Amino acid sequence: MLEVYEPGIGAPLNRRRLIYAMSDRGRWSFDTEGEPFDFEETENYSKRRIRDRFTPEMLERYLIALGVPMLESADDPIEGAILVASEG
Repeated sequence: MLEVYEPGIGAPLNRRRLIYAMSDRGRWSFDTEGEPFDFEETENYSKRRIRDRFTPEMLERYLIALGVPMLESADDPIEGAILVASEG
């Protein structure tokens, strides 16, 4: 899942974009909200297999395009970014 929020001060946060492909007990779901960024590989969002619509490799490319550095460890925090990954 990728969530991107608009920069700003105060609350509430304004979500700019949401993309997810996830499995819940073996049943996959996919959704997007907000306007796509120019770098998004939107042609993948209509693939037959839902789990192929937003892959971990795509997430990595999107984070790089957004300027979010890849972490060596979850112990290395990034100001303004939260990355949670799970296998499944």
